[in-house]
Order: sequence, then structure tokens, then C-alpha cells
Amino acid sequence: MATPRKQKTKNLNGKGNPVTNVKQISKVADNLANDPDTSVAAIGTALQTSVGKLGDSITDNDNAHDAAQLANTKMYEQNSTTASDYNNAGVKIMQKFENNPNKWKSYGFVLTKDAAEARPIPGMPINGSMLQGKFPATCSIRFDVVPNADSYSIEMTKGDLSEASVFVQVKSPRMFYTTTNITFDVPKEYLNVLLWVKVTAHNTTGDSPASEPFGCMKIQ
Repeated sequence: MATPRKQKTKNLNGKGNPVTNVKQISKVADNLANDPDTSVAAIGTALQTSVGKLGDSITDNDNAHDAAQLANTKMYEQNSTTASDYNNAGVKIMQKFENNPNKWKSYGFVLTKDAAEARPIPGMPINGSMLQGKFPATCSIRFDVVPNADSYSIEMTKGDLSEASVFVQVKSPRMFYTTTNITFDVPKEYLNVLLWVKVTAHNTTGDSPASEPFGCMKIQ
């Protein structure tokens, strides 16, 4: 008789849709908090506090444009924190009820099966282009969708491109993006000089090679 494949709780990587995370994590938090076992309830209460902060961040995100980027950054930072707290809660419950996936599932954790083969690493992003953004000191880039990619990150450098050019991570409005049409803020020191960017695709298996540098234009 074949040995059953081991199960584990679905891991939230913090890069998904915060609204979806609130619904899923809130359900788990409430189920844990209402458990008669006080040690389980304490885990749920802590998770309720975290998901409450994430809900507040989502509400804060519905602000005027001037405040939207700050709220967006706050929301995604809290999303990552809450996803991490959710994952930690899953670990604690699995340790408390070892080898009892039905018990884990009863709290609302989503169970997954270990994949027979690892998911392929995304390929290198291609066909990148750059434009001046709609607002001052913003830059818009586009590139082709990369198969198997969950998110993208951007690096930039300025001036003449050379092998010694140092690329730095773009962190505004957030470090990781889920779209291939991206607008980001350009720091003052990168304005009115030749700007270059590289894009890297990511998934749970690993990171793609960085794209060839593209752009070579001045952003005002």
C-alpha cells in the first residue's frame, strides 16, 4: 500500500493580495481564538491583532493621492508581517497537534501536498521599455509577462552603463510588484540623468536571471 503524502499548511509569502489575506487569516485567527485550549486561543488572539492591523492598513490605503503611496507601502509591509505571523501560527499548531492534519484543517488552515517536482524558476524578463511617468519624478516601465513568475523586483542605476555600474533596488511604492506595467518614484539623485533599470522575476522556487539593462533616458 502506498504511503500517504505528507501534508502541510499553505504558506503565505506576504506578496499576495492583502484583501484576500485578511479574509483567510481572519477566519483562522477567529477559529484559533475561540478554541477552549487556552494555549491555542492565545495564538489566535495574537493573530487577530496582526490581521486587524492589516485591515487598518487597507482602510488607510483609501486616501488622497498624496498619501496613497505611503499608505500602500505601509499596507504591504503589514501584509508581509501578518503573513509571517500566520505562518508562525501554522507551525505552532502543527507542533502542538503533530501528524494531525484534520485538526489543522479544522482551524481553517489551507493544506497542500508536497509537489512531486519543484516549480520551474522563471525565465529572464525581456522586451523592457521605459517612459516618463504621469506625475513628476516618476518612471513607467513595461516588459513581457514571464511564465511561472509570481512577482518582480526592479534595480536601477544612472549615468553611463558599464560592467562596473552599481544597480540598487527600487523600493517605492513597494519592493515587489505583481504586474508587468509598473510606475515607481525616482529619487532626486536619479533625476535628469540617464536612468537604466533591470527586472528580476521571482516565485517560490527561485529567482530569474536579471533582464538586460533598459531605459537609457532622463526622468524629470
